[in-house]
Amino acid sequence: MKIRGTLKRTARLLAVGAVVLGFALVVAQPIAPPSIAGGGRGAVGLPLLEENFTQANVQGFGDRQNSWSWSMQWWNGKLYVGTSRAEECVSQASLAYNFPELFKYPPTDPDIECTDSPQDLPLQAEIWRWTPETETWERVFQSPNDVEIPAYPGKYTARDIGFRGMTLFTEADGTEALYVAGVTSRMYNKGLPPPRLLRSTDGATFEPVPQDPGTFLGDLESLDGIDINTFRSVTAYNGRLYVIAGRIRGDGVLLEGINPAGGNDNFRLVSPPGLRVFDLLPFNGWLYVATYNPVEGYSVLKTDASGTPPYNFLPVVTDGGFAEPLYSRGALSMHIFKGRLYVGTDRPAELIRIYPDDSWDLVVGTPRETPDGTKSPLSGFGPGFDYAMNVHIWRMQAHDGWLYVGTCDQSTAWKEIPFINDIFEPYMGFDLFTTPDGEHFTMLTRTGFDHRLDYGVRTFASTPYGLFLGTTNEYYGTRVFRGVHGQVYTIYFPLLQKQGSNGDRETRGHGDTGSPRVTPSPPLRASPLLEVESKDGVVVLSWEMPSGAARFRIYRSDFTSNRQLQIPDLDPDVWIPGPFVEIGTTDQFFFVDTPALTDQRYYHYYVLAEDAQGNISQPSNLVRAPSLRP
Repeated sequence: MKIRGTLKRTARLLAVGAVVLGFALVVAQPIAPPSIAGGGRGAVGLPLLEENFTQANVQGFGDRQNSWSWSMQWWNGKLYVGTSRAEECVSQASLAYNFPELFKYPPTDPDIECTDSPQDLPLQAEIWRWTPETETWERVFQSPNDVEIPAYPGKYTARDIGFRGMTLFTEADGTEALYVAGVTSRMYNKGLPPPRLLRSTDGATFEPVPQDPGTFLGDLESLDGIDINTFRSVTAYNGRLYVIAGRIRGDGVLLEGINPAGGNDNFRLVSPPGLRVFDLLPFNGWLYVATYNPVEGYSVLKTDASGTPPYNFLPVVTDGGFAEPLYSRGALSMHIFKGRLYVGTDRPAELIRIYPDDSWDLVVGTPRETPDGTKSPLSGFGPGFDYAMNVHIWRMQAHDGWLYVGTCDQSTAWKEIPFINDIFEPYMGFDLFTTPDGEHFTMLTRTGFDHRLDYGVRTFASTPYGLFLGTTNEYYGTRVFRGVHGQVYTIYFPLLQKQGSNGDRETRGHGDTGSPRVTPSPPLRASPLLEVESKDGVVVLSWEMPSGAARFRIYRSDFTSNRQLQIPDLDPDVWIPGPFVEIGTTDQFFFVDTPALTDQRYYHYYVLAEDAQGNISQPSNLVRAPSLRP
């Protein structure tokens, strides 16, 4: 962008009392549909959009009790997915066992199918493998139903009710093995054996690592005051295997496997007393861990895993990121993108990024004061991307130069509450965002790709054949979606809500404010990079003029306070988004809006470019006005 042109445009906007920020735009050409031979990895610089994702599996892999895609790994040209079984039935059985005065089994949700007795639940966790050459799935492992439940003679259950993590590990002899972290039903079936790790060297045969009685793994009942029901978040670092062992809730202690294939006493506890780990990832030569602390808030710590255990962990981010007045108790997800470590949190769902020197920025969340000064969200968005029902930044994945961020959206939890379910209906289903720089985010879906019961993104995998994501749906089974770049001839006006219902949500909500536009020629692929300024009740949106664009269409979503909606058991200061509505068009590089801005009210905007033939661009990034970024 030329400086002279920027100054001219800025001067024009000053005349309407606003300042426009400069930015650059890359115009790309349409991409041919991917082929298996080509791997489908073209279109660097362009994000995958909602229309690029298609469902890759039969829901639940043909069994509704395959509730979640709990783990996912690309390995040797194939994709592996580990499931959890009867998720809500297990959760309710655990609550009823531990708090019988408060909870009853089975759950009353009409979309949940449980057995009359929790000891009869079909809990045989599965591992499925996808082969790209044939685009077919096969089940390569199912946990046997061969463990007798101690308090129920004659009743049997599976040793593994879910597979909660997968990773590749190169062993001392050079063998590359896939390790899979298992989960048990010990939360309510007391006396069962401890969780186990499976190992495979060929992707077809999975065997548990040894856990003989009298050894560390064989006698794994409780560590540091935590009952060990699950393994999760398994990763390799400096030639050793690390895995979290803990509660079904997810936090636990850190174990180190020196020779993991040997099992037994080849593992040891390496975290200090009281440290509760939720996730872990090697970064910048260190092993970083994200923690859970209900009193002081989450922390991000690092260790070089040297010396005698317990290892020394150095603080990177502490005190829940210093958020006030409400801080997150746990950090749930970690991912490296363009040399920075991104960390997603739980309730409130915030996103931070950590630099190699361990300084950090707030990306999504509430502005706050920290020992390093004021931190405001670089994206301009508050917790949950301004939606309180987004309770987790649950999983992230880098793919073709973009970071994809998936949430857990609790809107679905209100689906059986009369009247309130009508309010949340348009937003049920996970939210998915993408960004090229960690600051400008495009919303890909607010409705779980129009599947309202798929309320969370639980797993990702970047592969040569596209981006895969696995969902949580304990009602009718998990879905796996595959996103690939291709020549798109049907463009949806993104985020618009349209009428219609077909069982498990094939709708975008209320109001027929938009419909698919089918174009006989390749669509305009330019995507305006949107910036926003607001002052004294005036919002100024600005963008670069992409080549070929004849006009721009501006969309806005208004938010309504819960003080007006009066939804019980929900913070009165929560704001609920409304549908995106087209509020104007222009052939200029800016648009001035005058909504009713107050300190408590905000809006979301995005822009579409349109050429002279009516072809529509990809959507711009989403912006908030007033922005929380100064």
